[in-house]
Amino acid sequence: METKPRSLFMNAVIYGLIFAASSIVISILTYVLDINALMFPMSIIIIVITLFLLVLFMVMATKGYRDKIAGGKLPFGQRFVSTLVVGLVGLIITSVFSYLFVGIFDPDTFQHNFMELIDWMESKGVPSDQIDKQLEKLDQYTKEPIKILVDSWKNLIGPVVIGLIVAAVIRTEKKTDESM
Repeated sequence: METKPRSLFMNAVIYGLIFAASSIVISILTYVLDINALMFPMSIIIIVITLFLLVLFMVMATKGYRDKIAGGKLPFGQRFVSTLVVGLVGLIITSVFSYLFVGIFDPDTFQHNFMELIDWMESKGVPSDQIDKQLEKLDQYTKEPIKILVDSWKNLIGPVVIGLIVAAVIRTEKKTDESM
């Protein structure tokens, strides 16, 4: 009995789940190691690692599908769908995790980390109106953790833009050994 090859969508979902799991592991490590992921330079390091993983899994999903399932050729539209699904699945799962973590598991840690960020902003001379905006955001998130999920739609631009770039960079056709 022959197994049916995975669809482009299911292939991308699997890589999106792997990306989400890796992002959740990073979040858990920062919690266990008591690292404030909101503070500079740690926030930059975490963003760079997360973006690297996102691009890595987008490339793995798309090139793997092109090379192993699609016969070595995949048009731009399908490459974009693949990268977009990886990003969106990762975004949705990590947003749900963040909601559960901040809203149910340990809301105090988020508030503590946020207050450290506010203290740092004050020490750097950030104008009080900007600090007040951040405090309003903290107040909304601690009173209504569901806001984390609702505000996640703003993060959609990241996977779309990164997906477009990755899809454009990946070749339509697999390189053959003869062309080398």
